[in-house]
Amino acid sequence: MYQDYTGQAREKTLALGIRHRLRLSLPTTFEREVVSDLTGERGILMGALAGVMEAQYNLLRRHGHSPSEAFNETVEELTQSLIVLVAEKAWTGCSPTAPPPAQRGALDWAPRFRDAVAPVIRPALSAGQNR
Repeated sequence: MYQDYTGQAREKTLALGIRHRLRLSLPTTFEREVVSDLTGERGILMGALAGVMEAQYNLLRRHGHSPSEAFNETVEELTQSLIVLVAEKAWTGCSPTAPPPAQRGALDWAPRFRDAVAPVIRPALSAGQNR
C-alpha cells in the first residue's frame, strides 16, 4: 500500500477481494495499474485483439466466406481455440502437447505481432497518456 493511514489497508483490500470472489489478488501500485491497463486492456484486449479479429473477418470475406461464416470462424478461433489453449498451456501454446498449428503460430507469427504491436503501444506509455 502506498499510503495506509489506518494500518488496515491490506486486510480491508483482501477482504473486499474475497467478498467479490476474486480468484486472484496481486500487489500493485497506481502507476503499475495504469501501465497494465494501457498495455493489456486498451492495447492488447481492445486494440490489438479487436484489430486482428477484424482483419481476419475481412480477409475471410474477401476470400468468399459469407458474413456469418467469417464471423463464426473468427469468433470460434478466439473462444474455442485460443482462449482454451492459453488457459491450458500458457500464452505461447508451445507446449509439446499443444496442437501443431498453435505451435507453428506461436513460433512463426508471435514475434512478428509482438514487434508490430510494441510501437503502437509505446507512445501511450511514454507520454503517460490514458487514451
